[in-house]
Amino acid sequence: MCGICRHEDRAEIDQDFLHWKNPTLICRERGIADRSTIYRHAHATGLFERRRRNVRVVLEKLLERVSEVVEINGSVIVQAATALARINGAGQLIERRETVNLNELFDRMTQDELEAYAKDGVLPAWFTGAVGATQTRDGEDVND
Repeated sequence: MCGICRHEDRAEIDQDFLHWKNPTLICRERGIADRSTIYRHAHATGLFERRRRNVRVVLEKLLERVSEVVEINGSVIVQAATALARINGAGQLIERRETVNLNELFDRMTQDELEAYAKDGVLPAWFTGAVGATQTRDGEDVND
């Protein structure tokens, strides 16, 4: 049996590890000589996998402490919030993607719509609604 398994505060140590508390800090608070003891225990008991599924805790803590931590800039905050929104309850990163097949949309266009597009570059209103507004580099709608 390992030093953590025999420790009187084992349950609290496990919880601290699962909630991404710094292992060096856990050792200091619980009188454990070496943080490698915590890592060995975590590997042997499956805590690493459980902690990986709990990555939302880290992002939530970061966002809660934004006003306390000076080194965090706006970009880091936005990235953390974006990552948090993309992680499901099982700790899995979910990529949300939307794809549009432009060939299918052009196939739906009538002959008159195709000719107007070829002549003036004007797409029908239903087409831009299906794809979303497209903008030029200066921010104006292409279809205006």
